Amino acid sequence: PREMVRKFMAPAIGLALLLTPAIPLAANYRSHDRTGNYVPWDYSYNLLMSCEKDGILFTNGDNDTFPVWALQEVYGVRRDVRIVNLSLLNTDWYIEQLKTLDPKVPISFTLDEIKRLEHQRNPFEKDVRYRVGNTGMEVTLPGRERAPVLRIQDIMVMNIVESTNWRKPVYFAVTVSQDNLMGFDPYLSMEGLVFKLLPNPSQAGRVDVDKTINNMLNVYRYRGLGDGSCHMDDDTRRLLTNYSAGFIGAAWDERRNLDVLHQKWQMAKAQADSSVSKKRKGAEDELRVAAALNEEYQRRLDRSADLLRKSISLVPDDWRSRVLLTELYLSGERWADAEAMARQGIKVDPARQEYRAQLAQALEKGGKKGEAIAGYREAARLNPDNYSAFLSMAELYKGLGRKDSARLVYEEWLRKHPGDRRAQVALESLRKDS
Repeated sequence: PREMVRKFMAPAIGLALLLTPAIPLAANYRSHDRTGNYVPWDYSYNLLMSCEKDGILFTNGDNDTFPVWALQEVYGVRRDVRIVNLSLLNTDWYIEQLKTLDPKVPISFTLDEIKRLEHQRNPFEKDVRYRVGNTGMEVTLPGRERAPVLRIQDIMVMNIVESTNWRKPVYFAVTVSQDNLMGFDPYLSMEGLVFKLLPNPSQAGRVDVDKTINNMLNVYRYRGLGDGSCHMDDDTRRLLTNYSAGFIGAAWDERRNLDVLHQKWQMAKAQADSSVSKKRKGAEDELRVAAALNEEYQRRLDRSADLLRKSISLVPDDWRSRVLLTELYLSGERWADAEAMARQGIKVDPARQEYRAQLAQALEKGGKKGEAIAGYREAARLNPDNYSAFLSMAELYKGLGRKDSARLVYEEWLRKHPGDRRAQVALESLRKDS
C-alpha cells in the first residue's frame, strides 16, 4: 500500500498543489490584466496638455495626481506644469516643496508661517463676499453653517491664487468637487478635462466650446477606448465619464445657440409659407432665407452630433451622450436619426426608460402612431410615475379616435396617483366629449 501511495498518490497531490494557484489565476486573469490599458497614461497626458505653459493645476486625488507625476518625472512630459494636490495641500512639508522646488508655486507665507498653519474654525458665521487680493476677483466664501471648518487646503488655494495674481495660468481638474473650489466657480471655464480660472465672470462661460472641442478632438489621446481591447474596472469607467462630460458640456453649450437658430429658422419658414400661400411679392427670397437658416442650423447640429458620437464611441457605457444626441435629433426634426439612436440605446441598455420615451417620440413624429403607443407603454412600465408617457399615450389614442382607450389610460394613471388634478381634468373633459 505504501508503494501504491508513493507511485500514484504523491504525483496526484503534487499535481493538485501545482493546479491550486492556476485555478484562481485562470479565473481572475482577465479582470486583472492591464495589457493594452493606456487609460492612466493617456488621461494624465490629456490633463497636462490641457494646460498652457507654466500652468498651475489643482488636482483632487490619487487618479488625477500620481499617474501625472509619473509622466512628468519618468517620461519628461510637460514638467513646466505644476500639480497641486488638494489632499496633500493640508501638510506643511508638501506646501514647502511647492514654494521652494521648481517649478515654484507663488506662496506668500514664509516657511515658519507654513509650519504654523492649522485647520481652524470658520471665522464667518454667514456667507461673505471676499475680495481676492489684487486679482480683481470677488468670491462668496461659505459661512459656518455650510463649512464649519476652514481647512489648510482652503487657506492655501486662496493664497496661491492671490499670490499668483495672473502671472501664471491657474486650472482646476474637473474631478475637483465644488466644495473645494473656494467660491471661484463663476470664474471657471471648462476646457476639456480642466477648468481654467479667468479674471472676469463674463469671460468664463461654463464651457469654452472652441477650446474644449480642440482639446477633445485634436489634442487628447484615447488609445484602446471603445474597442474592447482591454478590461476596464469600475474606477476606470468612472474616470472615463470625465471624457463624456467634456463632449456633453460642449454639445450642451452649443445647443443654446442651436435653439436660437432653430427659432429663427421656424419664424422665417412660417413667414415664407404665409407669403407663398398668399402669393405675396418676395416670397421666393423669403424661402431662400429660410432655407439658408435651416442649412446653417443643420450644419451646427451635425457639429454637436459629431461630438456626441465621438463620446459614444469612446465611452459606450455612458448613457448621457446617447440621450442628448437623440434629443438633438428630435429638436432638429430628424425623426429617422432620433429613432435609430434611441433603438441603439435600447439595445445597449433595455431597462433605461429615457431611451423608450425618446423612441416613442421619434415614432410619433415620424407618423408611426401605433408603434409610438407601444413605445410610450413600455416607457410607462419602466417608470410608472412618468406622466408625460401616459399623457402622450392618451393623446395618441384620442387622435386615432379611440377615446375609450384614452379613458382607460387616464384611469390607470389615477389609480396610482389619485390626487393628480391634471389627469382628473383631462378625464372629465374626455367623458364629456364622449
